[in-house]
Amino acid sequence: MKKKDLDIWIRNLSNEEKKIMQLRFGLNGEEPLTLKEISLKLGIKVSEVNLLEIKSIQKLRQICLS
Repeated sequence: MKKKDLDIWIRNLSNEEKKIMQLRFGLNGEEPLTLKEISLKLGIKVSEVNLLEIKSIQKLRQICLS
């Protein structure tokens, strides 16, 4: 996978989903964070971070397969 492809796919996510994915997988060159770390950083529940991550991954899969 090329970075430019990933950048294009990420644009299809909402701002909140994009932020979760960037933090979770270290897409901005930072260390990846755990769900709990993201939860604390964004002030939302761990379960909400988890659901947003799952939703984002599903969206990205659909984009990649189309």
